[in-house]
Amino acid sequence: MEKMTFISQNHATDNSIKMSESSNHGNQQLAELDENGGLHLQLNKLKHENIALVSTHNEELLAYENQVVRLRCEVEKGEAVRQSLEYDLAVARKQCGIERMALEEEKKNAIKIQGHFKEQIDELHRKMQTLQRHFQTTEFSWQDTRKALEMDLQTQNQAIENYRKELESQMLDKSKMESVIQVSMVLIY
Repeated sequence: MEKMTFISQNHATDNSIKMSESSNHGNQQLAELDENGGLHLQLNKLKHENIALVSTHNEELLAYENQVVRLRCEVEKGEAVRQSLEYDLAVARKQCGIERMALEEEKKNAIKIQGHFKEQIDELHRKMQTLQRHFQTTEFSWQDTRKALEMDLQTQNQAIENYRKELESQMLDKSKMESVIQVSMVLIY
């Protein structure tokens, strides 16, 4: 009996140990479940935070990509404008070169024409000087001729005056003679 008591005590102790173990194990499982539940909640919370972060990241990435696309578009527009300006500059340089060549040609022609006009002016100056000398010579000659003619005219006027006076004197003499002849004729008859 003693053995039995011991076994039953032993059994009872085993049962109580088992129960206590079972209860410990249950508590431990509850604790583990609580811990697992907490971990699941934390995991879910972290998943939601991760999803929110990924979503935010994706939105920011999309915004950056849109900005990059917009900036690329602006760069392409700028490149198109640059190429257009380079083309316009090349055309303007070409036109400037053409105009410069035309101006240089025009300048050469103007210099030739100016040289031609200078030659004509020099020739006209020589002719004018020749004509001035000829005019002066002619003028001096004409003055000499005029003086000679004036002297001849004075001489002729003097001669005419002398002839007129002589003619008057002769007319007077003739008249006197005619009167003497008339008187003599009257006396004779």
